Amino acid sequence: ASALCAVMADVLEAHIEESQNPIALHAGAVAISNRLIAITGPRRAGKSTLIARLCAEPDLQIFCDDVLPISPLGEGVALGVAPRLRLPLPAKASQHFKQFARQHLGPHDNRYGYLCTTNLAGNGTRLPLGAIVVLDRQIDTAACLHTMNEDDALFYALEQNMGQFDTPAEALATTQAVLGKVTCVRLVYS
Repeated sequence: ASALCAVMADVLEAHIEESQNPIALHAGAVAISNRLIAITGPRRAGKSTLIARLCAEPDLQIFCDDVLPISPLGEGVALGVAPRLRLPLPAKASQHFKQFARQHLGPHDNRYGYLCTTNLAGNGTRLPLGAIVVLDRQIDTAACLHTMNEDDALFYALEQNMGQFDTPAEALATTQAVLGKVTCVRLVYS
């Protein structure tokens, strides 16, 4: 599983370099009613764990858990890669989630495991990006959603972008054009 993780990281990086999609957010994404919700945040904020938990919801479609290419039209593009779960699961994970993970765990080692789920979007599936949720894990804080102003959302999207731009001006203009149609919120949680 560790070797597979390393290979997948190289494949995703090569895909981003060769892609016609200028933006590639470091994010997980899930489709709800044909609208795509990107879930991003700093390293180890819980993106992959949340996406893995959402795999247990049959009415949702999982697009990715780590890299979301975004087309010039503002559509998220699924790469068809199974979600990777960081192991072990959090101590406070629900019994439902623990059981789901055990039943759907594919290749794994003591650090990572891939989930074999039936609600994974196929490679090339596209949906319009409807919202970006920035995870903000804090200690002993009640969960709460906060709207993000345009400047903060733009800064965060630029910071989380793994895509290729020729100039900073191009990065700014392209990201502004995509975010102009997207709701951005920050989820503070413990």
